Amino acid sequence: MRFPRISALSPVVVAAFAVAMVAGCGGDDDRTTTTQLYHPPAFHPEDFPDIPLVAVSGYMLDPEVDQLAVSYAGGAVRRFEVTMQTRPGAKDEEPIEVLTRYDTDLPAQGWTRIGEIEAGVWRKGSEELRIVATVSDGQTTVAFHLRPLPPGTVVAPVMGTGTAGSAVGTGDKSGG
Repeated sequence: MRFPRISALSPVVVAAFAVAMVAGCGGDDDRTTTTQLYHPPAFHPEDFPDIPLVAVSGYMLDPEVDQLAVSYAGGAVRRFEVTMQTRPGAKDEEPIEVLTRYDTDLPAQGWTRIGEIEAGVWRKGSEELRIVATVSDGQTTVAFHLRPLPPGTVVAPVMGTGTAGSAVGTGDKSGG
């Protein structure tokens, strides 16, 4: 008995066979599904003990926004992009209330506020943390953005205020 060579088979037959195999692997549509809590794959807030998310209790991760909290090279490279919103049924807060809470919590973690509380800008080492609190449709949202400072940025402290002044010597000769 001779078997046909694969190259002699019609491409249509090969395609029909492939479709039948894939369709057979689909399984039964009557199986039950389990609901899992949203946990972004690159979200490791435990690597950021100096950014306390507990200060926003009554909040949850915003499921409509990608979350990122990763740390590489023993913490030498860190990225933190987290957006939280009030939980259903929780008391909404004014943005200044959230930012004022961080004015107490972040200095204990080594962060220095830059400018007024409302600005929500903090610096530590070679990083800048921006906390943006907003209210939209009656719901408070808090976004955290951690970025490295541009090379050559020096923070000049303002004496007697517990805050730091503006960045000087950014190395940018373009004036911007």
